Amino acid sequence: MQSLTDLKNEINSNFPQQSISLEVFDFKAKKKVVKPQPINLFRGERAEWPETKSTFSRNLFEKPFFSEVNYWLSGHHQVISEHRTNSYSLYYFIREAVFGLSPFDPTPDPNIEKSIVGIMQHYEFDTSFFDLTSDLTVVAYFATLEAEIGHIGQLMIFLTKSIEDKYFDLSEEVANRPKTQSSFVLYGAPELNLKSPNFIKECGALWRKFQVTKEDIESFRGLEVLSTKGDRIAQ
Repeated sequence: MQSLTDLKNEINSNFPQQSISLEVFDFKAKKKVVKPQPINLFRGERAEWPETKSTFSRNLFEKPFFSEVNYWLSGHHQVISEHRTNSYSLYYFIREAVFGLSPFDPTPDPNIEKSIVGIMQHYEFDTSFFDLTSDLTVVAYFATLEAEIGHIGQLMIFLTKSIEDKYFDLSEEVANRPKTQSSFVLYGAPELNLKSPNFIKECGALWRKFQVTKEDIESFRGLEVLSTKGDRIAQ
């Protein structure tokens, strides 16, 4: 089986990263505009998991105990209707701190909502989003994170256009981590599984296995893609 380094080199050769024009939301223009986007998106996993589901699905979905946790994070209570809105939640805090919207402002553009969830995703909170990137080196970092020599991992490759209405570009976000990670997110139903036959067929996703070597760990694990130094969003 290939090492991660060899697989990365093969993917670079067979799936060269190029730009294509797609319609995406632009925060400066506050509307959808046609912008250059990467032709390929990738995801790296340090283990050969039979399913790939969101952290929300794995940790929070259909678990009543986490209703209170969800209340403080998202501002919405799943059970008690009279406590639907929590203006002290992290969600409303980010709305005000980053976008200048108080809890009493009308619901913003849905793209701003996605941006807030994307920010939470990158700072260790459970969401229904999936991390993707246009940078294979970033993929290799996450694919070796906490892995040991000999472990089997997987990389996913697919065309950006195949998820044109299901992804969000965070690579120009105000937060440092999404920028450093050349980050994109895939969103959908909380129970979405990236290894389901339906998803693979609809999006043309290609999963490739690799075996972690000492060279892989030495090459990729030291990258600074999770740093929060000087990051006002993390603060």
